[in-house]
Amino acid sequence: MASGHNLMNTVTSLIAEAEVILKFAETEWEHIRTLQLAALSASKEQQAPIDKIEPPPSKWIEFRQKYEKWYRSCLGVMQTVQFSGLVDFKELYSVEQPDLPSIRTALLTGFSLKNYCGFSDRVENQAAILSSLENEIGFLSSNSRKTIKPLLQTQYVDLSRIDELSSIVTPKFDLTKLIKLCEELNKSYENEFFLAIAMLTRAILDHVPPIFGCNKFSEVANNYSGAGQSFKQCMQHLENSSRKIADSYLHLQIRSKESLPNKAQINFSSDLDMLLAEVGRILS
Repeated sequence: MASGHNLMNTVTSLIAEAEVILKFAETEWEHIRTLQLAALSASKEQQAPIDKIEPPPSKWIEFRQKYEKWYRSCLGVMQTVQFSGLVDFKELYSVEQPDLPSIRTALLTGFSLKNYCGFSDRVENQAAILSSLENEIGFLSSNSRKTIKPLLQTQYVDLSRIDELSSIVTPKFDLTKLIKLCEELNKSYENEFFLAIAMLTRAILDHVPPIFGCNKFSEVANNYSGAGQSFKQCMQHLENSSRKIADSYLHLQIRSKESLPNKAQINFSSDLDMLLAEVGRILS
């Protein structure tokens, strides 16, 4: 959220700065118009030569530098968030049109009436693109407040449980594969890979029996007495239900019409958490 808030502030500042640049451009155009009108008047009245007329002081170099700095800042923000309007924003700077010179042309050759109109029109369009970016960042920032918590709640294996297993150091059992199976369960659940979840859960059941002093998970479910009756019931549920669901998808051959698992069918996360908690208790 902090980075989204900072991005929003940056884009808002850049939009405000676009108004400053447009006002600066208007001032420079008025400077040029004043010079042209004074030259025309001097020519008509045969007064001082045109090259002797003193116009108001110009800040053209400062103006060009201010725009270029603003433009690069805008590109940086858009590239950071991979904003889709980046291409249009850059085209307004560089692509020529017969009736609308590019911003680059106006900055390189100076302001004529055509160049000034092209510059101001295009910068206004660039500011409109920035406003679209501001709206997009605002939507993502407000939406993230609603989605962060549900995302944390939809982990198939609680992240704190994975951290607990990762912190265990024991010479008897290497937990690397078990932790990786848990991480892949979470990735599969996040992406709704329900077939993979059924199979990964079954793989964990086949992997952990030695930790309980058993050869097969059915022995853990029926004979392990170190965690009480509730644990035993959860393990029997894993053995009798999750294993059979996984086996059906693993071993059943292709048919004329298939049925795929859904989120409800493969949801054994609470029973699996009981199993992993006991693994952690035994090895800690």
